[in-house]
Amino acid sequence: MIIYKLALRGLVRNRKSSLVLIGLVAAGIFLFVSGDAFLGAAASGIRDEFQESSTGDIAVRARFDRAFGLMGFSIPSIGEYETIPALPEAARVEELLRGLPGIARAEAMVSGAALLEGPGGHQARLPVFGVRGASYFEIFPLLAFTEGAPPAGGEESWIVIPESRADEFEKAEGRRPEIGDSFQLTMATSGAFAIRAATLRGIVASPARDGDESAAVYVDPTSLRSLLGLATGSSDALQAAGPVAAGIDLDDFFSASAEQVGPSPGSAGEAVGLELATLYLADDEDKPENIDVEKGAWHFVIARLEAGASPFRVIAAANAAFSEAGIGATAVDWLAIAGMNASILFLLKTVFQIGMAVLAAVVVLVLANGLAFSVIEQTKEIGTMRALGAQGSFIKRLFFIQALLLVAAGTVLGILASKLGLAALARVGIPIGNEYLSMLFGTAMLRPGFRLESAASSLVGALLVAVVSSIYPMYLATRTSVAHTMGAE
Repeated sequence: MIIYKLALRGLVRNRKSSLVLIGLVAAGIFLFVSGDAFLGAAASGIRDEFQESSTGDIAVRARFDRAFGLMGFSIPSIGEYETIPALPEAARVEELLRGLPGIARAEAMVSGAALLEGPGGHQARLPVFGVRGASYFEIFPLLAFTEGAPPAGGEESWIVIPESRADEFEKAEGRRPEIGDSFQLTMATSGAFAIRAATLRGIVASPARDGDESAAVYVDPTSLRSLLGLATGSSDALQAAGPVAAGIDLDDFFSASAEQVGPSPGSAGEAVGLELATLYLADDEDKPENIDVEKGAWHFVIARLEAGASPFRVIAAANAAFSEAGIGATAVDWLAIAGMNASILFLLKTVFQIGMAVLAAVVVLVLANGLAFSVIEQTKEIGTMRALGAQGSFIKRLFFIQALLLVAAGTVLGILASKLGLAALARVGIPIGNEYLSMLFGTAMLRPGFRLESAASSLVGALLVAVVSSIYPMYLATRTSVAHTMGAE
């Protein structure tokens, strides 16, 4: 116990420098714990929102030379929407994936973007996911139906919207969308367009906190495939029609009645007859009956993992299976298809962690210098202990304990300060007015909370700081001769 008394007495005698060092450590710990709470809360929120509503835990997509995800290409071409590559041999991919250890569920889906028009005329450009229906919603607990019910597999011409979209249409049209309302989806690329009508079958809880303006809507796969010009699984006219030919004035199309739609004056394009328009806007009973949803094109197969399964091992096993089968597909983690917002957030978190590492290095240097100065001030005491027979190991332990006490005091103060500060911020909340930042953090009111993981990490980091910062002072103390220390003032 005497060594602890000596260490504490040395710190008290040099209380000014000790308080400065404790304050420095406390400030570093406060910044680390508070900053990690901000980014950690946002990152975990976005991870939950994507994994629990769209991306799953892992996904399979076509092997391609450009990166793309659920929202399209990471670096899109300017001027038009690009359809992402279809997944080759999707049925076989899904079968192989479901047979791997660690896979709980797997679901194929189509991804795109369209202009959605409500029954009252309000229009919104938004992401659209083509999914089977009930089986898709079963694997995402966040997408609970608040109105209506999940469509059965194989049903066509349906749409399900999140509550945030329902609120948007209610505000714009003066009435809330009701089950059975007719919506219209329009897709236009390079002067050509395709239109599909869909009946509202349900409203689900918004996947994003506070309602995300980029929230997707869900439709049957055949409707979205028709909009994107993908294979629908049919051999009849609907399969071959694709988007309406170029030569149509889109402004005339949206401002005129269906009977008036035709080529622009003076254009060489073919007229769009009522037969083709009816094909795209047909009621269920008029549509071809030989469409096999499973034989159409898919963009992704998303999967949920069993509890405790390692995503890295499952991804490696999946890619090995695809390579052996000769399928041009690749398995990736959820972040690879989540889009730019999630990637930017995790990049910010990485930059923050690098900044914390730099801060830790500064703390180590300052603390080491402070302890070295403490050695100089305690030169006479060191000489007295050496003259009384104290070994070098005793002197080393003494200054290591001093460093440990300084760091421990600063760490405790920093953690307490961050806990109190974060508790106050959680009650009040931090409004985010910037639309991009709101999308980035997944909420319009950020409420960071104290994270035990951050506190534990700070304790481990503080121990490392104490060890590293005490090396030079210990070396300096043991290298000082007894004659020199006894002669010091």
